[in-house]
Amino acid sequence: MKSIILLSGRLDSMLAAKILQQQNAEVIGLHIVTPFHDNSIQAAAVAEELGIELVIHTAADDYIQLVAKPKWGYGSVVNPCIDCRIEMLRIAKTLMEERNADFIATGEIVGQKPHCQMKHQLELIEREARLTGYLVRPLSAQLLSPSEPELQGILDRSKLFRYTGHCKRKLAARAKKLGIKIPQNTANCLLCEKSYAPKLRDLLKHEPQPDSCDIALLNAGRQIRISPNLKAVVARNQQHCEQLAELFESGNAPASMLFVPKNFNAPTCLLIGLGTIENDTERLMKLAGALILRFTNPAKYAGISPEIIVRMNGGERVFTAAPDESANEYKVII
Repeated sequence: MKSIILLSGRLDSMLAAKILQQQNAEVIGLHIVTPFHDNSIQAAAVAEELGIELVIHTAADDYIQLVAKPKWGYGSVVNPCIDCRIEMLRIAKTLMEERNADFIATGEIVGQKPHCQMKHQLELIEREARLTGYLVRPLSAQLLSPSEPELQGILDRSKLFRYTGHCKRKLAARAKKLGIKIPQNTANCLLCEKSYAPKLRDLLKHEPQPDSCDIALLNAGRQIRISPNLKAVVARNQQHCEQLAELFESGNAPASMLFVPKNFNAPTCLLIGLGTIENDTERLMKLAGALILRFTNPAKYAGISPEIIVRMNGGERVFTAAPDESANEYKVII
């Protein structure tokens, strides 16, 4: 008996895998990395503790399109959890067929997440992923219709469970009984974070077909909407400065200008969505320089003429930045 389990790296999927192992199932873990969530390090640690193989799959740009236009809508923020689970299960189904596995399993619990784990939603997800009868949820199996492995006697239904809702203490107790070390808490998917939602909503409003570069830029500093076709990203720290430079130099942000302070310590700025800039270069340089000074302590450039290097179209220039009150009118998207 062989199974593929979606291994998040958290306790629920770890317990589900252990329960299957107790029924002598060979378990292969599958961890899916998205532009909004990567818990592969923790998943690898969990897989090692369980003694199972781990396959890591990185979602491509088509996953971003799923987020932009989800068939089943969003949860409380910008989290298309139903569409996301369906897509992950479709990926798991491909692996199941490649490895000649008998079924797919997850650590989902009935009622734990009201926007995607109510009983009717779990049934919808199973049906849309075309896995009816071949998706096992060991932690809540007794509350759901029997799967084919249960009906065929491959899995003993009486040894599966009926957990519901938020049951962390019960899961922790079960883990202790099974001798499982509880994994450390990990970061949630960014799509579930309220602070992330305004940035993504702004992107989707102005860019109907975002790509991986657009998403990467959301995590590279302050997002400032200048106009429907122009956005500025101003770094918050050295890591952001390096990210902006890397994205610009890679060519993944082709319609852009990179501004790097030359003779004072200040944040890097990237202007994106420029279109034809030849007739507007001076205005954009003035704007970017003013934005950099807006987020720089004046003491950093006191007594000097703050110079900035602008890189564009394969060349670069140096100009002197000056404060401009108009730069303060643009709001930072939280």
